[in-house]
Amino acid sequence: MTSSSHPPKPRVVADGMGARVEIVGSQVRIKRNGLLGLLITLFGLGDGLSEKTIPIHRISSIEIVRTFAFAVFCIEYIRFSFPGSPEAKGSDWRDAMLEHTVMMNLFDNRKFYEMKETIEREMEAIRRGDAPPDPDDGVVSPGPAGPAAPAAAAQWLQTTRSRLQEASGWAVARA
Repeated sequence: MTSSSHPPKPRVVADGMGARVEIVGSQVRIKRNGLLGLLITLFGLGDGLSEKTIPIHRISSIEIVRTFAFAVFCIEYIRFSFPGSPEAKGSDWRDAMLEHTVMMNLFDNRKFYEMKETIEREMEAIRRGDAPPDPDDGVVSPGPAGPAAPAAAAQWLQTTRSRLQEASGWAVARA
């Protein structure tokens, strides 16, 4: 294998509660996982065990929202808005569970603020024309397009099969 076949390493990584956010190439990748992700899925609050990829050139805004739990704990979450993303519902807790938001840690969130600044600098460079977006550098899931579509679809299918096998304990037939 050549080094070009390996996926690029994330430039900035921030671990939140139930999810990890990475900047990989010119994309933001949200990987939901862990106990909180499982609880979100079990209680029907959203898909807590998913992965979402958003090209930076599609992001229209990034917000860090601060809310309080039991008037004691300050909970923050980061929200990536893009055309077609779900709108905020007006409830901080419901909004924190949306597919394009990630609850930050209770203590050290410097990586999330660094990530926000990095993405905003890249968004500004794209707007000025200094860094043209790469249209084939991933798409907002689940609608892959362009030359990368067959590979993205195959990867999505493989990931979905693996998750179904893990969740059910059964082998999933190949289509």
